[in-house]
Amino acid sequence: MKNKEQRKKQIKDKDEWYEILRNNKDYADEMKKNLKKVMLDNYDDIMKAADKRIDCLAEAIDGWNEALNREAEWADKVGFFSDASALSQQYGNAIDEYNRLYNRCEDEDLKYNYWEREDREHWYKEICQRFDDLIEETKKYTDNSETEYKQIVENKKTEEQLKKLLIQYKPQVLHALEDAYNKCMKQIQMHQNHLQTLEKTEKSDVFSAISGDNYERFLSCFSNGVDLSVCNQEGYSPITWAVRSGNNEMVKFFINHDADLSMKDKRGYNALETAAMCHYQDMCELLMEADHSLINESQSLAKLAAMNNFTNWVSKFK
Repeated sequence: MKNKEQRKKQIKDKDEWYEILRNNKDYADEMKKNLKKVMLDNYDDIMKAADKRIDCLAEAIDGWNEALNREAEWADKVGFFSDASALSQQYGNAIDEYNRLYNRCEDEDLKYNYWEREDREHWYKEICQRFDDLIEETKKYTDNSETEYKQIVENKKTEEQLKKLLIQYKPQVLHALEDAYNKCMKQIQMHQNHLQTLEKTEKSDVFSAISGDNYERFLSCFSNGVDLSVCNQEGYSPITWAVRSGNNEMVKFFINHDADLSMKDKRGYNALETAAMCHYQDMCELLMEADHSLINESQSLAKLAAMNNFTNWVSKFK
């Protein structure tokens, strides 16, 4: 619908610009025709007539003078010419008028202004060029409108072709979209299952609960069952990992639930040995108080304390 309205508007604009172009061309042609007549053709005729007016007047005066002379001769012979003074006065007035017109043509301040044909032709060409420029400028807008219209028509053709293709390939497209949707949903489901597995694993992972100092999740792990013999990648059991983390509350939980505090982890150390290696005095006292026999079942606590890597590293800077 939008393209249809746009196409109608473009057709209207195109027709309007073509009408403007035609009107401007007609107006320019008429104006150039009239200007040529006024500035070139008629102007020359008028100037030629003006140039001849004095010559015509001079010829008239010469003719009149000749006629007057004949009348004067006739009067001398027959004596009938009695009003020569009045005729002479009229003749003198004609001579004065002739001289006035002649002097007006010669005087720069009084003579009539006119322009040579070369100048008039130059101005005429300039004015015609202005009209041509106006037509050319209008033609640009007309051409642009025509180009836009053709583009819209081409877009319409493309749109129709696309519609045909969509109708032709609609079943294939729908099938492809359905397959893509099913694959996407399958991937999403697999991702959700993976996240749930990770979340479930994290909730049941006693080691991450200990590391995160999350006592609530630590207790939740035991509600699902915890194998105290299982060790993490670093070789710690849940008990020795709680000791290493310095979490007295969690260690107390193991103690209160009769956990085997003497059980060795994959590193070969029990809870008391781990506490000694970490220099946790309070943790050692807590464990020995819970099971004093741990002292006999453990390696030398002094030697274990001396094994601390941090102490060896610090000794380098003495």
